[in-house]
Amino acid sequence: THKPKDRAALALAVDVGSIAETEEERGVAHLVEHLAFRATESNDNFAIVKFLESIGAEFGACQNAYTSMDETVYELLVPIDKPNVLEQALDVYAEFATKIRISDADVNDERGAVMEELRMGRDARGRASEAYWKMLMQGSLYAERLPIGLEKVIREGDPEVFRRFYKKWYRPERMAVVAAGDFENLGAVEKLIKQAFAKCAPAEGQPKENPKVERPLIAPHVEPRITCMVDREATKTSVTVTFKYEASECATPSGFFTKTVEDSFKLALDNRLYKIMRKADPPFFSAACSIEEATRTTTIFSLQIVCEEGKAKQGLEAGLRELTRARLHGFSEQELRI
Repeated sequence: THKPKDRAALALAVDVGSIAETEEERGVAHLVEHLAFRATESNDNFAIVKFLESIGAEFGACQNAYTSMDETVYELLVPIDKPNVLEQALDVYAEFATKIRISDADVNDERGAVMEELRMGRDARGRASEAYWKMLMQGSLYAERLPIGLEKVIREGDPEVFRRFYKKWYRPERMAVVAAGDFENLGAVEKLIKQAFAKCAPAEGQPKENPKVERPLIAPHVEPRITCMVDREATKTSVTVTFKYEASECATPSGFFTKTVEDSFKLALDNRLYKIMRKADPPFFSAACSIEEATRTTTIFSLQIVCEEGKAKQGLEAGLRELTRARLHGFSEQELRI
C-alpha cells in the first residue's frame, strides 16, 4: 500500500493471551507486554521508547500493543524514508520474541503502571463492561480471564511466574510478523524480516513441546440473560442486545463470503436505525450495531441503543422491532446496493 506515504505498519502477533493463564498467572500476559517496552537483552531501560520517540513514531498507553484473551500483539507505525529505521524496528521485534528482560526489579517497577491501568478501568463504563462480559460468557473460562488480571497477582505475583510464562508461550510456532507499507521491494522486506529473526534462539529452559491452549466454546442457553446496572457516575442511559454464535475464520472463500454478508447486514441495519434517529421525537438518541470476534471461538452481534432517561423500554422496543423486520422481511435490493 502506498498510503500513508513513506510509512510502514508492523505487527508482531503472539498466539497467547489471558485465556492461557492459570489462577496464579492472572494478569501475567498483560504485564509481560508492558515489560517488552521497558527493556530487552540489547535495549536497556526504556531505550526502545527513546528509539520510537527519535523516529517520530507514535507511542503511548494502548497505542503500541494490546493483550486480549486470545493473543498479544505489538504494533508500530514507522517512517521508512529514513536510513535503517525498518531494520531497527524489526530488530526490536526480534528482541520481543525471545529476549524481553524480566528481572525481579523490572517486574516490581512495572507493577505500578499496570495498577494505574486497573484503577482507570474501574470507572462507571469499566464496571458496566465487566458485568456485561461476565454475564455474556457465564459458564466459560473466558468469563474469568479478563486480560487486566487480578490485583493480587499484579501487586504480589512472583517474578519467576512471569519468566516461566514468557519462556513457555513466546516461541516461533506461536508468532507471526506482519509488515504493510509503502514498500518498493517486497522481497527486500521479507529478507530483512528473516535476517532479524534469524538471531532468535529458544529461551533457556523453554519446553520442547508447543503447549496447547484450551479455548472453550460458549455453551448455548435457552433463556436470555439479563443484567441491569445503575451507577451514579454513568452519564447516559444505554441498552445493549447481544447475540452469540460460533466464530468462523476468514481464511477461505466461504469464510470471506460470510464476513461480507455480516458487514452488509450491519451497514443496512445501521442505515435504518439512522433514519429513525433523524425523525421528530425518535425513540432513542442513537442506535448502531456491531459484529466482532469476542473470543477466538465466539462472534457477537450487538445492538447498542442510547436513549433518554426513563425511556429504556421504548428504545429497546424500537431496536428489537427493526431486528424483527430484518429477520422476517430482509432488506431491499436498494438497501444492499452500498
